[in-house]
Amino acid sequence: MPSVVAEWRGRCPQRENQLELCRYIWQLARVSHIFYEEYPEIKRFDGKIKGRILLEPGLVEDALLFQYGVRMEEEEADMWDQVIKGIKTELVRWPVLDEAHLSGIEFNLYDPRDGYGGRMSFVFLNHEIPALNGLLVMVKDHEECEYYRSKTIKGADWYLTIPKIDLRYYLEEWFDYLMGWTKYFFIPDLYFWRWTDGSKYCSYLKEQLDSLLLEVGNRSLLRDIVFENIVERFEFEVIEWSKFDDENYRRIMAIMSKYDFSPPPTESIEELITPPQKRDNIVELEEIGKRLDDEIRETAAEQRKAGLPVTDDGRIDMNAFKGVYPPEEVERDKKLVERIGEIRNQELPSVEKLRARIRARLEKEGKLGSNKK
Repeated sequence: MPSVVAEWRGRCPQRENQLELCRYIWQLARVSHIFYEEYPEIKRFDGKIKGRILLEPGLVEDALLFQYGVRMEEEEADMWDQVIKGIKTELVRWPVLDEAHLSGIEFNLYDPRDGYGGRMSFVFLNHEIPALNGLLVMVKDHEECEYYRSKTIKGADWYLTIPKIDLRYYLEEWFDYLMGWTKYFFIPDLYFWRWTDGSKYCSYLKEQLDSLLLEVGNRSLLRDIVFENIVERFEFEVIEWSKFDDENYRRIMAIMSKYDFSPPPTESIEELITPPQKRDNIVELEEIGKRLDDEIRETAAEQRKAGLPVTDDGRIDMNAFKGVYPPEEVERDKKLVERIGEIRNQELPSVEKLRARIRARLEKEGKLGSNKK
């Protein structure tokens, strides 16, 4: 299956906002980690790190660092260009710090397909340099640095990178939802990429949440309700994807039986995840779609010339592995691809469903009609 590497970046210099966001993320991390047979560590940061602290090139513009005298180390490094073009060498400039303060959380996002999953980082670099203060980073310690090819990274005590995670179909739309919520309530300049720039989705989600906020008049309640749904959707996808392994599915359901869990509705509800196509932009969207389709086909043709087994739509051709891998593995992966569409038909809740949940909460608390901020 093709990888989908999603990444996110932004700055949150306000300490109180960092702490409040991490309070929510801690809840998500705890839910994610209950599914592991052996619990990985939820990494919490709140203190100084010292030594040779390397920043990923591109994390911050060089010009914003030069004016504050940040040291730069140069290295002739092998950089992957494209699979079909091979490797090229270019000069890389690495910003280096001597100390920094980190605060936040890194946790593992459970993936029932491999029983592990990638890391999610909501760690903030706090520093006297304005361009670095409140910057979202993913933290690699010296032991993790030794796995890199670059000699510069290998020699670092710490390596701070752009947060990213490999999803591969699983939780892709959910990731957009989580990032949109984070941008709306905590980090206004948050930017994320998953297949494409996520700003259009965030703009649409903002319109929907703005309308709900006008009705409710209670920002913290709206934030709670949407986050509860984010967690519920995560639990739902864990259960759905665990169905490929009967033993793991039974284990997951045994875990969920200990909690107050009710899965989201199973009907197709796409209002929040896919903005409606308005009459004035249907033609534009169709043209963009055609261009993307053409680019995918051209890339797939080039990859086939290089010997990679891909279909016209850029996916791995499972039939190419017949006789190479055991038949049961090929059939398993085919079923996995078929299930993707079924799971994606059970989307995130519409504005109406969120509105109903908010009203139910207000009625329960006897606050219906109040306008508290």
